[in-house]
Amino acid sequence: MRFGSEHVLAWISALTGVKSLGIFMPVIIGFGLVQLFAAAALTLHHGRWRRRALLGTALLAASPLFMLGMLYQLIAQVGGIALLLASTAILTSRLPSTRRRLLPHVAVLSIIGAALAVFYPEVTAFAVLTAVLVGAIEWLRHRAFPTPRLGLVMYGIVGVIILLRHNILSYL
Repeated sequence: MRFGSEHVLAWISALTGVKSLGIFMPVIIGFGLVQLFAAAALTLHHGRWRRRALLGTALLAASPLFMLGMLYQLIAQVGGIALLLASTAILTSRLPSTRRRLLPHVAVLSIIGAALAVFYPEVTAFAVLTAVLVGAIEWLRHRAFPTPRLGLVMYGIVGVIILLRHNILSYL
């Protein structure tokens, strides 16, 4: 059950006063832009490779499948992949070592994770598997257990459960 796109359309329609038919294409274009910027954030996760991020964003923007999703008006898929890329960018970013500084990351991850669970629940496993893979690579490289990464994932899951409340059953 994917009802996130309908909620977003109704919310933006209520905010702007424009009918949902008139707001649909600007919303799906906005989700496409979120996809592009989240893909660039994945490339820039350590603050380098700006040219590679620009090239990757340009290639994604010119990709036929990217444009086809918007032209076929697949709003749940376009928005869901955008949220997946954004959550993966947060899960793979460089993390602070203290719990207090980890709190903003957890809050943003919880909000994006809950939105992803409502919007496009089938792809949430890919974000979690990516975080596990990044944690395993960090463990092998540094020969120390990646406690901040595990804390981010666990607190993020708790935050998603708190935000979803009764909708957790429809997500599962």
